[in-house]
Amino acid sequence: MRRRNLPMFPVKKPSLVIKPPPKTGACTHFSQKNHSVSPPMTALLSPRVNTNAKRILPSYPATGEIPFQGPVKPSFVFLNYPTLLTKEEEKEILQFKDIYYIRPQPPPTKNAVRQNSSFFRFTKDDHIAYRYQQQQVIGKGSFGSVLKCLDHKTGEHVAIKMMKNKPKVHSQIMFELDLLKQLQTEEENGYNIIKYVGSFDFRNFFCIVMELAALDLYTVLKNQRFRGFLIPVVQAVARDTAFALKFMHSKKIIHCDIKPENILFATPENKTVKVIDFGCSCYVGKLMFSYIQSRYYRAPEVVFGFEYGTEIDIWSLGCVLCEMITGQPIFPAEDETELMQMIVAVIGPPPKNMVKVAPRAHHYFDENGDIKPQPNSRGQIHTPNSLTVSQVTRIKDPQFLSLIDGCLRWQPKERLTAEGFLNHPWVKQKMNVAEDPPFSSRT
Repeated sequence: MRRRNLPMFPVKKPSLVIKPPPKTGACTHFSQKNHSVSPPMTALLSPRVNTNAKRILPSYPATGEIPFQGPVKPSFVFLNYPTLLTKEEEKEILQFKDIYYIRPQPPPTKNAVRQNSSFFRFTKDDHIAYRYQQQQVIGKGSFGSVLKCLDHKTGEHVAIKMMKNKPKVHSQIMFELDLLKQLQTEEENGYNIIKYVGSFDFRNFFCIVMELAALDLYTVLKNQRFRGFLIPVVQAVARDTAFALKFMHSKKIIHCDIKPENILFATPENKTVKVIDFGCSCYVGKLMFSYIQSRYYRAPEVVFGFEYGTEIDIWSLGCVLCEMITGQPIFPAEDETELMQMIVAVIGPPPKNMVKVAPRAHHYFDENGDIKPQPNSRGQIHTPNSLTVSQVTRIKDPQFLSLIDGCLRWQPKERLTAEGFLNHPWVKQKMNVAEDPPFSSRT
């Protein structure tokens, strides 16, 4: 089942107040300016607190509430807001130089449960690294989760990708971070790639902080009851995504997971999109995974078991554009056997010489190179050449059909490059986009 309804619209920074406390008594640094959680402090406050130390008490407003405003030092929090901390946090907080945020109310128990699962335990309005206010889970996958947070140092909303920092996946996490950093640029819109803000460790989770975008294409389609987008919106998304791919491919980086969920509108007000999620990405010639790409958008060379290159991203983009038109995937296969049948049904059979040398061809084709008539779970068999892209998308525009034909080719070298895609007449033609909001659908 497809997933996620993730509203991500900005909200105003909340005014944070807390009740007065009763009179009872592994984090690395960000690398970028103004987004730094400082290195651990070794001796901010001795474990043996001097009980005779003068306590710093802020003036109480008439309402009896004490506004908490950072940054303050850990010792100040420890002495003046002890009820906001769990027992573990009483030690942990001393490792941070400045405290920007904790939580609005005391925790339900002083003995907080440790983060032992593979997913970060989301607690609304709780803190991350004493700086970020958790607001919403906006994504979840095998890697971990993505949270929408308010950065109390900058006042900006951000997206934080939380990944369990296990030894067996640590190198892959660092590789993803390295790729994301390499794709950062000062160009306007950053070549339509999500902006990296910083990274740090927190409670055995590795955290990547990124700009907060709006909704992804799939969520918008779902909200529109899977009615397709207006054609000018499809063109704008096609252009921006291809622009991002051109930049990635120029650096020999293959995204490996282009799909509607990984293409986000930058804001609700315009059609600019950002490409996200480089967890499966790799360099050309240095392939890390054999099983890649979400099935609906998987290129045939991946199914066949060939080595792959940047061309797989172009195949995926062609599939995404068809889905944006109709609201439904062009190849909604339940497994790779049906996927191969569906591809053959729409674009015809692959070249015989391709089938002959494909490592996994025997799963889908017979000894003569013909597709095996294997029914799916519903007993359905897809007949070769029984459909066309025009029939599937209900689009008659020859320029659009030419563009999709240039993406959905059996032979990778016959597909459009990202630059060729951008120079295609359908992509370059002017459309009236001024009055169309990006979240409008076709009726």
